[in-house]
Amino acid sequence: MEASLFNDVELRDKELSKLKDDLQRAEEDSHIYSIEAEEMRKQNTRLQAELETQRKAPVPVAQVATPKMDYFEQLRQAQSNLKEHNDKISQLLGQIDIVKETEEKKRKH
Repeated sequence: MEASLFNDVELRDKELSKLKDDLQRAEEDSHIYSIEAEEMRKQNTRLQAELETQRKAPVPVAQVATPKMDYFEQLRQAQSNLKEHNDKISQLLGQIDIVKETEEKKRKH
């Protein structure tokens, strides 16, 4: 009977030790995820500010259409500008997804 009781206590001690290790790892992961999430939020804020600045910036003189400007050149410039804006928006959306994933991982742990 004593051997069985001793084995039960020993097993519970091992389980408790494993649970403490798991908790410590989870806390460390949570801390790392928090830091990563904060960095992503800061980067997201910077990118949003940059995008807003670009939206508000006046159009450079070289891009202003003149009567002499070729219609196809205007189309190429418009396409280029749209692509730049699309790239920035895609980058922002990617950052948002990363922040969401990081926060979900943090909640799960």
